[in-house]
Order: sequence, then C-alpha cells, then structure tokens
Amino acid sequence: MLSLSNPIIVALLILLVLVSVIYIFYRYILIPMQKEHLQEQQSLRLQQAELMAMFAQSDPDPVFRFEIDGSIQLSNTPGSELLKGASLMNMKIWEIIPETKAVNLAECIRNGARLELHSQIGSRHYKFILCGIPKFEIGQIYGSDITELKLTEGQLKEALVKAEESEKLKSHFLAQMSHEIRTPLNAILGLTSIIHDELKEKISPDLRRMFTSIDNSGRRLYRTIDLNLNMALVMTSGYKCSFQRLDIIPIINQLTMEFRHYAREKNLGFTFEESLSGSLIFADAYSFTTIMQNLLDNAIKYTREGSVTVTASQVGAGYISVTVKDTGIGMSEEYMEKLFRPFTQEIMGYSRPFEGNGLGLALSKRLLELNKGDIRVHSIKGKGTEVTVLLPQFH
Repeated sequence: MLSLSNPIIVALLILLVLVSVIYIFYRYILIPMQKEHLQEQQSLRLQQAELMAMFAQSDPDPVFRFEIDGSIQLSNTPGSELLKGASLMNMKIWEIIPETKAVNLAECIRNGARLELHSQIGSRHYKFILCGIPKFEIGQIYGSDITELKLTEGQLKEALVKAEESEKLKSHFLAQMSHEIRTPLNAILGLTSIIHDELKEKISPDLRRMFTSIDNSGRRLYRTIDLNLNMALVMTSGYKCSFQRLDIIPIINQLTMEFRHYAREKNLGFTFEESLSGSLIFADAYSFTTIMQNLLDNAIKYTREGSVTVTASQVGAGYISVTVKDTGIGMSEEYMEKLFRPFTQEIMGYSRPFEGNGLGLALSKRLLELNKGDIRVHSIKGKGTEVTVLLPQFH
C-alpha cells in the first residue's frame, strides 16, 4: 500500500510535478515565444529586403532616402556624386536639394505625399520626385537630369519669339501690300471710269472697247490681288472675324445688282429669289460678302449660256442657306475631290480657257469655317454647278 510517509513515493511525486511543470512551460510558453521570435526575425528580414528593393542602387539618376527630420540615410552612386566627396553623416537633404527646405518633410512622410521639385545643382538641372513612405517613416527622392530638356526648352522659347516676330512682320507686310497695291489700282480704275464718262459721246467704238478692256483687266487684277491677300491672311491666322447680327438680303441685293451687269454682257439670265421668314445671321460681314462674291463670280465666269440663279431659304431649325446655281460647264467627279485645294482648277496651264487663280472656293470654305458655316457643292460635267452655303441663323 502506497503511503506519503514513504520517502521514495514522495520523491517520485515531486519529480512528476517538476516534469509536468517543465513540460507545461516548454509546451505553452517557451515554444510560442520561440515561434514569435522567429516570425519577428522573418518579418524584419522581409522589411529590410523591401526597403532595399525600394532603394534603386543601380538607378543612373540620383536617389536619396531620408528620415522625418531630413537626415539622409542612403544615397545611390549618382546621388553620392552630387555630394562632391562630402560624407552623408549628419547631412540634411536640403543641403543637397535646397528646395526641400520649404517642404514639411514630416507631414509628407506621414501622409504618403508625392511632390515634384525642380533644382539646379551646379550647372545641371534636375527634376526630383519626393515620396513619403509612412509604413517605414522615411521618405525617398528620385531625381532625373533634365539639363538637355531645359536647353531644348530655351531653344523652343527663342524660336517662339522669332516666330512671333516673323508673324508680326508678315502681318505688316500683308497690310502694306494691301494698301500699296489696292490704293493706286482703285485710283486707276476710278480715273479711267471718269475719263470714259466724260468722253463716251465722243469716242469711237474701238476706244470704247479699249476702255472696257482696261476696266475688266483692272478689276481682274484687283480681284486676283484681293484673293491672294485674303487667302494669305486666313492661312496665317491673320484674319480676325468681327461677328455681328447681319441681314443677308441687302448684301445679296447689292451684289446681284453688281453682277447682273456682267451676266448681261454674256447674255445670261440672272435672278435672285428668297423665301425667308427671317434673314438675320450671326457672322462676319466681310466674310459673307467675300464668299458671295466668289460664288457669283465663278457662276458667271464658267457659264457660257443659260442662267445663274441665287436662292435664299430656311433649312431646318437654326440655319439659312444661300444657293448659287448655274448652267455652266460643271465639274468632273475626279476634280470634285480636290475642289477646295488652293490654286487648283480643273484645266490648268496658260492655255486654260478661263481666267482665275483657283482660290475662290478654297477661300470661301475657310471663311465659312471661321463663321461656323458649311459649304456643299453638287456638279455635273457639262450640265452645271450648284453651290450651297449654310450659316447659323440669328435668334
């Protein structure tokens, strides 16, 4: 029978208790502590690996890592070259990049902010990207050398200044040409007309034809110069529209009165019809007048027999259309594809049967674009041409 008075049994019991305590301590305290320690070590190693991966040692541009107080922890080789032999020990980031002095680095790191800074270090220009990394309470700066970009930017600015000066010179030249050519030409045409009126009862048929030839040639020259100068202004963005509420009926009436004379000389019928409830548009007056002059001139020029009809009407909601229809020579489908190219005519060369420089429709299309309008052309070779201009109605 077991008895606690037996020393052997007591010793065995004490040994059993000690073994149980040691097992419990090892099983439930020591082993979990070892596992936790191993996990912490592994986590630390992962963090260190992550930090090193984030630091671009092989980057050809400068990279810096700094702490909340601005102290530099690391720099790669290109970054160290900016130090010019100085030690990183106790160096602040603003000693290398002065622009960081004005930045709250601690706040940037805590908020994970991303900032762009530009700095000149020596003779080189750099763009720096500052990134806050709140997880590790550090910041990193990634630099890139933009010296060549800055030089190119300077060259572009210089080229822009020269281009602006050239544009001013070109505008001045066009204005001077307009004045120096149009003014004397107007004087010649005006004086010729006065002389003709004074002598019309006394001159022979041959002289009358000469006066007519002078007038027609002068007007042709004036129109050629006018088209070229206007096209130059439009192509160089030198023409500025003056938008206003515009009644098209008086303008068309005035133009039809002028062009009816030329139509009568060729024995062509010439009519103007309108069916508008409102004839107001919002456009540039000079643009609209020039467009209509070009269309009427082309219609009469390319029509040997028949008629020219001008029609103004309402098209849908918000647009007014003006159509110029003739029974002239028409155009081929092949030429229609390049109809609006400047200086093109279906028949080119000095032997072409019609005068002109191929600018009328090209200029009209560009003026319509400036006035938020559109142009549509329908033509059949040998039958005639119908040109329709669409412009927004004024409400």
